[in-house]
Amino acid sequence: MSFYDSLHGSSQSGNLDPRPTFEHQASDIELLDQPRTYDNRSFNNNNEEQETAYDPHNKKAYYAPDDFQVPVPPPPLLKKASTHVTPQWAGSPRVLSKLTIFRILNYAWDIILILIPLAFVVLGTMAAILDGKSTSNYGRKVERAILLAPTIFPIVFAALAGRFFKIAALWKAERGIELGSAQTLEQLIGCQSLFSTVERQVLLHDYSILSISILLFWALSPLGGQAGLRLLGTVEGHATTNSSVRYLSALNQLNSAMQGAEAAERMAPSYVGPYLASIMSPETAQTSTMDIWGNVKIPSMNHSTLAPDSEGWRSVDYTKDIRYSSLIGIPVAGIPSSGNSTFPIESRYYDVSCASNKLTTYTAFIKANHTLQVRSSSLTNNSHYALFYATNLYSVAAYVEGAPGISISSFFIDTQTEFQGGNNTNPKSLIFGSMASPTSTTGDNSMSLANCTFQKRDVISNVTCTAGKTCRVFAMKPSENQTRYLDYLDIINYGSNLMLSFPLAAGQGSEFASNPTERWINNSASVFGYTMNEEYQSLWKLRPSVLESRLGLLLNTYWQSTYAPSYINGDLSSNLTYYDTLDPTSLNGAYFNASASTVTRSTGEIYRCNYAWLSILLLASLFLEACAVGAFILRQMTVSPDVLGYVSSLTRDNPYTSLPPGGSHLDGLERARLLKRVPVCMGDVRPDREVGHIALVSYDRVVPGVVGRLKKGRLYQ
Repeated sequence: MSFYDSLHGSSQSGNLDPRPTFEHQASDIELLDQPRTYDNRSFNNNNEEQETAYDPHNKKAYYAPDDFQVPVPPPPLLKKASTHVTPQWAGSPRVLSKLTIFRILNYAWDIILILIPLAFVVLGTMAAILDGKSTSNYGRKVERAILLAPTIFPIVFAALAGRFFKIAALWKAERGIELGSAQTLEQLIGCQSLFSTVERQVLLHDYSILSISILLFWALSPLGGQAGLRLLGTVEGHATTNSSVRYLSALNQLNSAMQGAEAAERMAPSYVGPYLASIMSPETAQTSTMDIWGNVKIPSMNHSTLAPDSEGWRSVDYTKDIRYSSLIGIPVAGIPSSGNSTFPIESRYYDVSCASNKLTTYTAFIKANHTLQVRSSSLTNNSHYALFYATNLYSVAAYVEGAPGISISSFFIDTQTEFQGGNNTNPKSLIFGSMASPTSTTGDNSMSLANCTFQKRDVISNVTCTAGKTCRVFAMKPSENQTRYLDYLDIINYGSNLMLSFPLAAGQGSEFASNPTERWINNSASVFGYTMNEEYQSLWKLRPSVLESRLGLLLNTYWQSTYAPSYINGDLSSNLTYYDTLDPTSLNGAYFNASASTVTRSTGEIYRCNYAWLSILLLASLFLEACAVGAFILRQMTVSPDVLGYVSSLTRDNPYTSLPPGGSHLDGLERARLLKRVPVCMGDVRPDREVGHIALVSYDRVVPGVVGRLKKGRLYQ
């Protein structure tokens, strides 16, 4: 017996409802003696097909699609509707868009939704207003509000965007859409979240401009949430003021103790002390950005590996070992005791470059350099003193016969370049010789010999100081005026006295061992600590690049200690007027240059708005506002009830749901509210057939033979 035959056999007479119903008891069901029509075919109550005319006005007929190959027999008309339908069921006709309480509530909700995106715009504006302001209680309240944005924004975005797309689909459906464009409705209705949007486009295999645009639009959801998180932060605030400092000028080289033999001898205690203190200082002090007296040390720009910028500045990379030009820095007065100050200073040092460094013997050296000498125009008949007159290898202390005041040193420096009165800006030769082990008793001693050059460098250094305590050079470039001051080591008095006295700076040498200067050049960590078996330092083993760096460092240190030594110890007056009125020709006089200083002081924490993320937040919020307004406008332009995307819409004109007549004007939500107690399920309405048919049916309980459960492995149309 068929499904319909079983129903007919248990029918009763009575007033019939034109809607099908499935109740608990079969006695509640009665069939009408009238044909049931669909697709040009009709069935009588015996479920036998009979000819009938196509009647589009027969609202009780069920029409299958044209491509429905196996038509489903229409259900019988049941005698009464489900008792679970709410008594307020709107069965009577109603004018569409009529102003009802439900519609008024919808208007109020639309206005609220329109205002929500403006809250994010206001939040972003408040963050922009706080930019640059000090932290405050008000600002902390804004920060707490911003912390909610990453959570709230995606929720609001999904609500407004999803609603807009669904209303747009309803508006489109009301105005008609081609059958092939039904996929567009699916795209629009399915855009209820970022994931569902991606899933819908992938499953529909549609990669049109519309689908890509929708995906890009939904990308604003996570971006907007992250924008709120990164919108506002705090940084250390600073206030900038202008100040001035004074620093020791390179012009003081004019008053160097090397200007004459008498000055060199009398002032020796004042400049030998700083030199020895510098080479005796700990390794940490020698590699520090400041010397042991707090003066700013100048790096050797010649060893910088960083390329200059467009203005010629080379940054100093402190992540690598820094080679300084001298162990003594530039004294600076007037550095502010608070804040960070930045100022430029101009200074001079000498670059030493060595082409070779080798082991030789004294005899071979004399034969090859018999003309080696320091020229002195003050000597009569243009005669010359060999450099060894004052500083000579121990075994040749009397190299110049009858020379007075012979001193012993284990190394010497000399030049073969004529002195030109301070105007020679080209590199000058510098020969460095040092006693080496092993030595002989015949006078033909081993020695390290290096052929080098030296040349002045005038540089400008940008200095930064923190609270007046820690200073360092952060950028350097060559001075634009390399001839501003004379090259005093190109003047015979200065140059020759330096070369004669430098080997004796650490004291007269010993006939058994190298002096502290040579020991520092060989290893700066073992300047002292002589032993009974001490030997001469084998400096010839050093690479020329290493020797030139260390020799240049000590030569500059010694030269710098010979001028204005009273200002090296760091005890500088904070009264800048003192330096402006200082007489350089007085006993303790010196030249000081003025330099403009920019002082940056901390003002505490301030708010900093990230305008890039602010732009993203405002863009996403404006799109949301457009969605909210657009949804409101489209809803007013749409007369059709909102039925797309609701489960309750599946009960509309459904012959398998037992509902009272009417209600086609209801929105999906309103319909769901009225049917909230009607039980429904997805069931098999042909459980007794070989091929089943799936439909949404209303039921009180699943009756075997009437509505069956869906089963795995069973065929369904």
